[in-house]
Amino acid sequence: HIYKGSFAGWYSVSDECFVPEIRTEMGKDTQGNECRIASDSGSRVEWLEEENYMFRLSAFIPRLRQWLMDNPAVIQPPSAAGSLLPILTDDEIADLSVSRCSSRLSWGIPVPGDESQTIYVWLDALVNYLTVAGYPDSPDFDQQWPPTIQVMGKDILKFHAVYWPAFLMAAGLKLPDRILAHSHWTMGHKKMSKSRGNVYSAEDLLSESGSTAVRYFFSAVNCIDQSEGKEFSARKVKEVYNEELADVFGNLVLRLMSKKCLKEAVYPAMDLDALPYFKGCNPDREYAWKFAGDDKGLKQLSAELLETLVALPDQVEKSMSRCVLSLAIYDTINVLRCANAVFANFEPWQLTKSSDELASAMLAFCYRLCLEAVVAGCIVLRPIMPRESDDILSDLAVPEHDRNIARVRRFRDLLLNGGDDPIAGVPIVRTKKIPFQKFELAPEVDIDDDDDESDEK
Repeated sequence: HIYKGSFAGWYSVSDECFVPEIRTEMGKDTQGNECRIASDSGSRVEWLEEENYMFRLSAFIPRLRQWLMDNPAVIQPPSAAGSLLPILTDDEIADLSVSRCSSRLSWGIPVPGDESQTIYVWLDALVNYLTVAGYPDSPDFDQQWPPTIQVMGKDILKFHAVYWPAFLMAAGLKLPDRILAHSHWTMGHKKMSKSRGNVYSAEDLLSESGSTAVRYFFSAVNCIDQSEGKEFSARKVKEVYNEELADVFGNLVLRLMSKKCLKEAVYPAMDLDALPYFKGCNPDREYAWKFAGDDKGLKQLSAELLETLVALPDQVEKSMSRCVLSLAIYDTINVLRCANAVFANFEPWQLTKSSDELASAMLAFCYRLCLEAVVAGCIVLRPIMPRESDDILSDLAVPEHDRNIARVRRFRDLLLNGGDDPIAGVPIVRTKKIPFQKFELAPEVDIDDDDDESDEK
């Protein structure tokens, strides 16, 4: 599959690859000099003609097309697959140069038997995926290969979704199950680059915001299918933490731990006959709304919480299977927002003062739903914030072996179908510890353009 031949084309030194002419344009390099640049990366390209070793990429294009047709979900997000169409539908696609002249690239691995040539860095680099899995000698290689998912930036998708599968086909090896291409974080609406100087120190970010806020931000803010990338700011990391973890999640936990809201610190039993009927929960079983009065829209609020809580396990599974972690988090925070609204409008601190049987049923209903919302939130977000989630789950008496989505599904099934409730009566631990300490942020100052002009004058 490899032969020696002549090759000519536009070459990007910084990107370490040849660039098709249709993907180049006139522009300026990082020093402001006018030149031809790669359209995708903005890096300078130069015309190059030399004798290299060539890989017969053209011979594998039909198989690559068939692979993608047979596995439409192999490249995620779907929008990323569209960027490969110009390559895979080009019947005149050239073979791939897999070596460079040693005279201008001396630091790479020499081609065996020909020291005048250096192995192309991408061929060298991609093979590391195989060797780290034990290829070719490890008896465990078949257990390690192929990878279930490979993750990379969208700018190197071509190397991983065209060249890499073609190399594997040529070697007779299995292809990755899935390839995930993400967009880039930008500053000043440009991809972060050390040469441009639009970067932010990861060490500084961790020092200023802490690991939980950093992990949560990069998980919750979607940077997967954003074609233009996502603008980053250190302030935004803290704002998202405050708005979603401190104000929504943390606020709900503190409310539930208050002695004013439940006299006995246990999971209350739910009278399923007191559940409001809500469309889509179980069409064959309608619940009568037994709560006296509804001037605060409690029926609607409760219905929304029930609907979101029932739907959450399947929504999370679907989002995770599509590698859209941010959507799974969004749905989880939405459940917690609904729980906060129900809690605030039920006013359980008032219901605890009443000896009325209906008030007790309302209180048990409200409190239990909110508790289960917190349990669900901790379980879904546990990979992102394991320490905080485990602390809350321990207070809520959720055993280590039960801290998974199956726990959320069981409560959903109880809501849908009724049955035994083994959690009812299980003690919980009240704590005054604030699970998510809020960041103090100085007010943002809006600068008027006219003021800027007058200052300059």
